[in-house]
Amino acid sequence: MTSSAGKDQPSPRELAELSALADGTLDPGRRDAVAEHVAASPQLRALYDREQRVVRSLQAARGRDRAPAELRAR
Repeated sequence: MTSSAGKDQPSPRELAELSALADGTLDPGRRDAVAEHVAASPQLRALYDREQRVVRSLQAARGRDRAPAELRAR
């Protein structure tokens, strides 16, 4: 993960890696480095916490909300 020192906003790569870490799709070889980078930055930690809440919400919705039967049949 690139450094965000001196920047107001995380880079697109940082955001992508943050999202991938939160949803479990980050390459295993990058997980430790990204997790350390997130832990060292209050800004990234807050974004990561938000990403985790979104992932949990989507997973919960997927488990309870289904498309109507006629739509699924198509």
